Amino acid sequence: MRILAAIAEADVARRILACLALPARAPPVAPRRPIVFAEPQANGDDALGREDPAWSGFEFDQTVPTESEAGT
Repeated sequence: MRILAAIAEADVARRILACLALPARAPPVAPRRPIVFAEPQANGDDALGREDPAWSGFEFDQTVPTESEAGT
């Protein structure tokens, strides 16, 4: 695809779009979606109950290490 011409004047662009029966204004900006904060589930699933495929093959030991295991 090659650029053959650039239309720099707004009035000319509006007339071309009107001739083609296209809107000359951009659509209105939609309101933003609400932000939903949810705690991750204890079983590794996300807040919607879907398992995270990146971590599905791993098991993690969540126990507190003893002093000998911690190396202190």
